[in-house]
Amino acid sequence: MAQDSSLISPIDISSPATDRGGKLSMLSPAVRFSLVAFLVGILTGLTASALKWSIVSVTKLLTSHLRVDGVDWPFLILPVIGILCAGIYQRYILKHDISHGADKVTDFVKSGKSNLPPYMIYAPFLASTITLGFGGSAGSEGPVATSGAAIGSNVARKLGMTPDEIRTMICIGAGAGIAGIFKSPIGGALFTIEVMAVSMSSSAIVSLIIATLTSALVAFVCSGMAPDIAFPDIQYINIGSIAWGAAAGLVCGIYSCYYSFIMKKLSTFFQSFNNQWLRNISSGLVIAIGVFCFPSLYGEGYDVISKMLAGDPAAFLSRSVVWNEFGSYSVIFLMTLCVALYKVFATAATNCGGGVAGDFAPTLFAGAVVGFLFTSIMKWIGIDLPVADCVMLCMAGVMAGTIKAPLMAMFLSMEMAMSFRLFLPVAIVTGVSYCVRIVLMHEFDHLRLKHNSTKSVKQ
Repeated sequence: MAQDSSLISPIDISSPATDRGGKLSMLSPAVRFSLVAFLVGILTGLTASALKWSIVSVTKLLTSHLRVDGVDWPFLILPVIGILCAGIYQRYILKHDISHGADKVTDFVKSGKSNLPPYMIYAPFLASTITLGFGGSAGSEGPVATSGAAIGSNVARKLGMTPDEIRTMICIGAGAGIAGIFKSPIGGALFTIEVMAVSMSSSAIVSLIIATLTSALVAFVCSGMAPDIAFPDIQYINIGSIAWGAAAGLVCGIYSCYYSFIMKKLSTFFQSFNNQWLRNISSGLVIAIGVFCFPSLYGEGYDVISKMLAGDPAAFLSRSVVWNEFGSYSVIFLMTLCVALYKVFATAATNCGGGVAGDFAPTLFAGAVVGFLFTSIMKWIGIDLPVADCVMLCMAGVMAGTIKAPLMAMFLSMEMAMSFRLFLPVAIVTGVSYCVRIVLMHEFDHLRLKHNSTKSVKQ
């Protein structure tokens, strides 16, 4: 998701409300906003938990009977069915495109509108369940951010809040959605401030934190107090690790440039289809080919990352027809590299070909793969690094470089790992990755413009 330099400017909620007829008008503005934010956080946390459960249930229903070894031919058709169903749902039932929901919420608020329709609470939920449950290779954060924004809008409107207050609550609801789906309260708050580029007063930020904390806590309790990714004990990294941390950031930054470039090109490609049926089928086939060759690309992939961290270095290649064909660990590096390179194709096809999903979780999965590849490279040159640490650092690094939100990437990854002991290495990796992405893409754009200018002169 690209960052916009322009700022949304919600009102300062510490000022008196302009609407004295609201149901909460007897309370001070700050207290009223905090209570509404608390309610929105509870509802959004429950929505995030329900979405996770729904996606996992559909996935288990469709894949539990498949073979653990050998060729799973249904992988060639399930993603196509999922994208087709999601496309049909949007075109003929909703009659509204709800893909790239977080971007559209930002545009909605910037346009000065304040009333998201109630169906935007459940529509992304259903469409995302279909998309990811049938094998779409993306995340559930985009849809839940949209649902959270719609919850904020409708709750605030029901309670008689002003249009300006409703717009602020939309932003708070979107951040609560991210917090709930990742169980990351600080990450959710930074999504609103850093990614949505929202300028908020100190009292509004307090309400945002209340909503994200509540949402993350509710989601955490509903999941049985279990994290989405089971990180083992993170090792302490001393000051001597700065050098290889910078090296990991460099690798993440270069990969982020590749990821962003391919994503942009594929987005343009899929959007160029005038026939929506053809767009759905073609994107579904792109996903299906990837999932058939590498089933780890199915869905969000958190379970695959957990297995790899638990001591199974070939988890990215489990149930892969390619892996079973070769049958030797001597090609694990090459095959894992293929997973890293193809992930962006599967994600772009999911999000741009008719599916309803998110852009953040794929960068975490890709970062985990890059982290494993980085430890393999370092091991070959005689440096033995802890795999779990590198995976977490590179998850943050790839997210920071790809979505250009280093602060959100830092805190979200550490909250997912439930450890702030790696704060310094994570800061180094995300900072280097972000800078590399900015510098390389700037140079690339400069060379492209120079080439186009020279070409125009020659013509």
